[in-house]
Amino acid sequence: MRVLLVSPNREVSPDAVFPLGLAALAAVLESRGLTVKGTDLCFHPDWRAVLEQDLDSFRPDCIGLSIRNLDNVSYPRSIEYLPFIKEVVQVCRGRSSAPIVLGGAGFTLLPDRVLQYLAADYGIIGEGEQALVDLLARLFPGPPEKGAPFLNGSGPAGGALQRGAAVDVNRQPWPDRKLFDAVFYRKQGALANVQTKRGCPFTCIYCTYPLIEGRAVRVRQPAGVIGEIKKLVDQGLDYIFFVDNNFNFPVEQAGELCREIIRERLPIRWTAYVNPGFMTDSLGEVMKASGCGALEFGLDTASAAQLLRMGKNFSLDQIREAARICREREIPFCFSLLLGGPGETAATVEETLAEVEALRPTAVICMTGIRIFPGTRLAQISWEEGLLPDKWDPLGPVFYVAQAVRDSLEDRLRAFSENHPNWVFPGLGIDRFPGDTLKMHQLGFTGPLWTYLRPKKRKRGGATA
Repeated sequence: MRVLLVSPNREVSPDAVFPLGLAALAAVLESRGLTVKGTDLCFHPDWRAVLEQDLDSFRPDCIGLSIRNLDNVSYPRSIEYLPFIKEVVQVCRGRSSAPIVLGGAGFTLLPDRVLQYLAADYGIIGEGEQALVDLLARLFPGPPEKGAPFLNGSGPAGGALQRGAAVDVNRQPWPDRKLFDAVFYRKQGALANVQTKRGCPFTCIYCTYPLIEGRAVRVRQPAGVIGEIKKLVDQGLDYIFFVDNNFNFPVEQAGELCREIIRERLPIRWTAYVNPGFMTDSLGEVMKASGCGALEFGLDTASAAQLLRMGKNFSLDQIREAARICREREIPFCFSLLLGGPGETAATVEETLAEVEALRPTAVICMTGIRIFPGTRLAQISWEEGLLPDKWDPLGPVFYVAQAVRDSLEDRLRAFSENHPNWVFPGLGIDRFPGDTLKMHQLGFTGPLWTYLRPKKRKRGGATA
């Protein structure tokens, strides 16, 4: 059986992202004896010709298409990705009669609507490693031909949508990064992405991670992660991006992994998303010693009242403590903000701006407005406040911006940005990167580009220069 896995993601701002999910699927299918080919549309100017050539030459029995994001979740400069992906599906239809199976994080958020909009055949909700095997067993039943793979399907029969069960993360093969050329991605600025756990137990009002991965945290054993990293290092991929939603939770697992990196003397640098509620001095020490080059904290706000309204599990004091830990160990750190959430006022905005400025992060990425997705507490709040129409179609991006700051937030942040060159405002089109991001990588800039941003120097008396 021949399966073509297509990555239609062409977003490269601020960096291209290696299709880790498809690489993981490829490894599972190959372990079952299937023939798998990857088609990556990210960097090809004539993507249509590349896709048509692969469809004609490979002649797949099934086409898998991964949807990472539905849009760029930026306000007010929102970009939708599904119209392009629909073109990709149409090209597949025109060159092949193979069934088209959709999946990925973006698809999982709105499976019925996306399946309908793209006019594909099947869709997998959630994790696809076992679910895709189950679906293929249902689509291609019967005893295998001599030398052909045997698919032991265990999923439910019937239906265009199939929900993937949470897999045992310690029994999965390492992602096959050959099909999508991780080395080429590195040359384009992408970091080598590694996942050490799945699941998120926290209750941020807007967050979709629990919808995609579940609330139960499933942790990989350090030995498996270390083995995967070693394989990456052998390919020259020595800057790792741990893509867990919270790398430092559980704290014990993060610390143990860092200590294993130190024991193995792995010549790497790494970055991750981290939670300020789980930063400790001892963890900061082993992070630094294991090659940590940068950390990004998802704060959303630095107003005590807003932290509660946004459903965050940490306090303002813990944010301050996390900043101290990073500064004392000279670890570059970035704060991510989401302004305009429920209860936001001009006063809470000013609280956040002043507090974050005082903590002196290396950089700040500040989003305005919050994308509303079904199944989140934010969607419920939006219904209660009458912000969503009766026939709301979540396929098109709708953003929550608190009424009290709806007309003033953008102007305030534009004015603030003039004296804060290390703050990035993606939705407003404001960044201060010293040049074209791709050229920066080609010139040898490594790691997250925000680490190269610099605040204005302070004059005596506290003014900035």
